[in-house]
Amino acid sequence: MAVNTRIIDIFGLRGVKENQDLISVSAVHSPDGSKNGFLDDLERVTKIPGYTKLTPSSIASYAVRGLFSWHYEAGGTLTRVLIAVLNDTAYSINTTDGSATSLGTGIDTDEVPRFARMSDKLFVVSGGSAAVKTWDGSTWASAGGTQPSAPSLAAGSAGDLNGQFRIRVAYIKSDDSEDIASAASDPVLLENEQLAVSSVPTGPGGTKARKLYLTAGDNPGIYYFVHMLDGNSATSVTLDVAESDYISNEELIRHGDAPPTGLRVISQARGRMFYANKDSDRSSIYPSDLGLPESVNVLEKLQVAKQDGDEIMHMEGEFQAVGQDQRVITQVVLKRWGIWNLYGVQPRPDQPDPWILQKTKSPVGTVAGNTVLKVEFNGDNALVFIAPDKTVRMFDGQSSVDISGDVWNTLSSMNLEYAHLSWAVDNPTLRMAFFFFPIDSSTVPNQCVGWDYRRNVWWVYPDFTTLLCGALHHATDLDEYVFAGQATGATGGLIYQLFTGNNFDGSTYDWQWRTKPLLFPQGISRNPTDSGNTFHLDWLEPVFESLAASTVTIKVWRGYEDPDTENPFMDTSMSLEDATATHKKEVIFVEDSTGGYLVDEEARVQFSETSAAYRPKLLGFHLGVKPKSRKRLS
Repeated sequence: MAVNTRIIDIFGLRGVKENQDLISVSAVHSPDGSKNGFLDDLERVTKIPGYTKLTPSSIASYAVRGLFSWHYEAGGTLTRVLIAVLNDTAYSINTTDGSATSLGTGIDTDEVPRFARMSDKLFVVSGGSAAVKTWDGSTWASAGGTQPSAPSLAAGSAGDLNGQFRIRVAYIKSDDSEDIASAASDPVLLENEQLAVSSVPTGPGGTKARKLYLTAGDNPGIYYFVHMLDGNSATSVTLDVAESDYISNEELIRHGDAPPTGLRVISQARGRMFYANKDSDRSSIYPSDLGLPESVNVLEKLQVAKQDGDEIMHMEGEFQAVGQDQRVITQVVLKRWGIWNLYGVQPRPDQPDPWILQKTKSPVGTVAGNTVLKVEFNGDNALVFIAPDKTVRMFDGQSSVDISGDVWNTLSSMNLEYAHLSWAVDNPTLRMAFFFFPIDSSTVPNQCVGWDYRRNVWWVYPDFTTLLCGALHHATDLDEYVFAGQATGATGGLIYQLFTGNNFDGSTYDWQWRTKPLLFPQGISRNPTDSGNTFHLDWLEPVFESLAASTVTIKVWRGYEDPDTENPFMDTSMSLEDATATHKKEVIFVEDSTGGYLVDEEARVQFSETSAAYRPKLLGFHLGVKPKSRKRLS
């Protein structure tokens, strides 16, 4: 290169840093104008892979509102299934050929379905008036079995019971096992009276006895064994006891109530299913009985700050932050404007681990439960989610911090009216979390930002549009795929595989990486007294990996000109035609259409590519800056 040329090396490129001081931003970051890129394993800025149709045609003429990766074992064979919800129907999707099989109906059509798995069974909640739905690989059903009818209670003659009481009845089978309990009786208020029990249900054939469980006057949610009815014929009994005679007895652990209808949040943890957020009770959690995900006690629930008027948006089961409180958090409970930790399994005499609910230091929760992801960051477990203050936050078990300042400009356009439809998905292969949300006036997610949690850098993906839900699916123990559902049903209810191929469903898409205004170095003239614009940008040399034919467009702007509104000083291209070369370099002289130099104090450089045939890999670039007075050497 020419004498006195100062070479500026810009390598180790990173993601975007929006809303930043252009002077202080490192040259390896892009303050704005970069899109659809990511860092590969070799630290190259690379075009994000595209997406293709999984389903060859429409499943149904509705939006795909829910996706879930489910697996179950039957006959020693592990089956992995992608579950999709369109309108009121759940489908199993063959991820090899995209074919869809209807499982059943009964899902609310107005809300976002949520999923969980326990005991090789799929559970679906969907709000509205819908029952919890289950699928075991063969049968689609409403959660809960046939529960015995409730007995009737009345006050008897003088006795020792004072307070309000309910009773349940449980069948004892011929093998001495105990079936689920009956529905709870209506309450009866006693004042120094006995309890008259009638209409005691009789069991099916093989029932050898029935156990009666009674509440205590000061604890209406816990049932204690109080009496055994031998045989299967008697339908009435009078109980003449005092609370002190039975409250140390065994507790009922198989209540038998089906989960309430209209639930919106579900999460499994520590042998129980946890249900939350129904219309009339947005702040309550219903834990299932231990090992019985379809059996709850509808009269016993955990209330999470009911007085705040907020609702439970998400529960994350069995969370533990490394190096912090070593207790496993049974459920992290996220409302919109706060986070609580639920500890314990249940107060039982043989396992004294009571429920403990603690409010954390986080000032906000999540705007959408489907945005909550569990990731590993800097060797620690964390939850990341979109918050109602239009940030992406990270929760460590006690507090949360905003991690999304680098993409604040993009997030600030979020449409909060429809932000509850936002969702996120983890891509462990790329080691990135992707957040999809609606912006401006959109009623469906039409913007995406990605967080590289390995390097703590952000990217913007404006072309991942109209996708309403997604799931990370494990096709095998080693193969992971990301699928997403189409948000607009009018075009056909399609499912896509994300992050594959070089186009977006057959269409090209733009990749670009743009620098900050790069300051030319001072003092490169032979005359040390020279100052001011005594230099010019003479050439740049991009370094790409060249694997296939492609054309990269290179533009240079003067100083602080706005690249989105101003014409570039230079607009040229670079061919990546050599499919055998390890790297492709090319010295490109920076001049305008008349051959003039770029004489200024700063310049902005942009690399872009739209071809569907190849995704470029930019390692970095060199800039050559030389005194204005010297001639360019050809």
